[in-house]
Amino acid sequence: MYDYDALERDLETVFAFLKAMYPDEDLTMAREFIDVGEYGLAYDEMCVVIANRRTILPPGLAHTFRSLGARMGIDPRAWGVEL
Repeated sequence: MYDYDALERDLETVFAFLKAMYPDEDLTMAREFIDVGEYGLAYDEMCVVIANRRTILPPGLAHTFRSLGARMGIDPRAWGVEL
């Protein structure tokens, strides 16, 4: 069973980092998915932004992001990003 509060908190942490770097339109879908509790879709959207923008996450945040994917059962090959 998922700890949805922890998932949302960690998604918000990664989202805040990306939001500080990129325009709102890059993150609109991720924001909407977080707001309605579609955490897997939000994660996927953030993967797209990270890959398209070739974002390098700081080590601690990269660990949080990898952990999110693992907790949601998302195959690391599906992330499409190098972390």
